[in-house]
Amino acid sequence: VYGVSTDVASLITDSAIPVATMLFVVAYNGFYQLTYRKVANIAFLNQAQLLFDMIVATVLIYYSGGVYSWFSSMYLLFILEAAFILRRPAHVWGLVGASSVLYGVVLFGVYAGVLPHIDLPFIQEGLQTDLTYVLLRYLWMVTLFGGSATIGLLMMNTIRVREAELAESSFVDDLTGLF
Repeated sequence: VYGVSTDVASLITDSAIPVATMLFVVAYNGFYQLTYRKVANIAFLNQAQLLFDMIVATVLIYYSGGVYSWFSSMYLLFILEAAFILRRPAHVWGLVGASSVLYGVVLFGVYAGVLPHIDLPFIQEGLQTDLTYVLLRYLWMVTLFGGSATIGLLMMNTIRVREAELAESSFVDDLTGLF
């Protein structure tokens, strides 16, 4: 919108998917917030909420330049959030895989011409068709996804072990060892 002259009809057509995505985000986050006390402990719903957030981030990444987008760092936040709220490491690693697939669909979809490239102002065009750049960018982000999951899971494991120690020490007298 700010880089090229656009007629209203094209603007409406080009905005349909981002607007629908935003409405979806508002709807499911509103539902989640209204029912938080009832659904917060249901792992599947937490995973679904994180996956929906990742899908929205993927749409943002696509519409903000794909390989050029700064929004790819949002995946890192969702992976860390998953490490904090999901109990099973396999679920966190599943979301790392989902992030990797979603990000790859955008980068390699634009590279292969399956997804049309979105021209943006203020960037050097052409890198989206350079396989070396696309592959390096993808591998860099997948490495960050894995690192983020590893750090988050290690931190949460340390916190959970410490919480268990504190819970046990609150019931057992240190001097006598009695409850």
